[in-house]
Amino acid sequence: LIAATGATELLIVGDVLHGPAAQAAWRDAWIAWREANPDVDVAVLAGNHDRALDAPALGMRQLGEACADGPFLFRHLPTPDAQGRHVIAGHVHPKTRVPGVPRSWPAFWLREGITVLPAFSDFTGGHAVQGGQGASLVACVEGDALPLGWTPRVR
Repeated sequence: LIAATGATELLIVGDVLHGPAAQAAWRDAWIAWREANPDVDVAVLAGNHDRALDAPALGMRQLGEACADGPFLFRHLPTPDAQGRHVIAGHVHPKTRVPGVPRSWPAFWLREGITVLPAFSDFTGGHAVQGGQGASLVACVEGDALPLGWTPRVR
């Protein structure tokens, strides 16, 4: 995505280390990517699996629990913001099923005031979520973003 968009900044909303810490292949691939992309500013928010994360050794800035930017609050846990900013979060690793397809796919889970990002790896597993009741999903299917409906919440 960095190459496709030309982005110069990457913010990770936690769970860099979602799995055994001794995953040498992942670490080696990450270090190689950082060496090939030294001008990309990579920052990370603390996730519940990141207790052993040595961000500087991986070429990352560690930001703590949350980071506000304009109308957004970036953090690991998908809980509403008391100040009314839109929360961009991780933690849940949402997945969903697409009608007629026998497997589940990573998905953006869009709720009022909160967007939960899909995981960028298969080893994180995933939590099955559904749209409706004021939420919708955008499934990540073979490189495409597939909207899966919107059911507005009745107020």
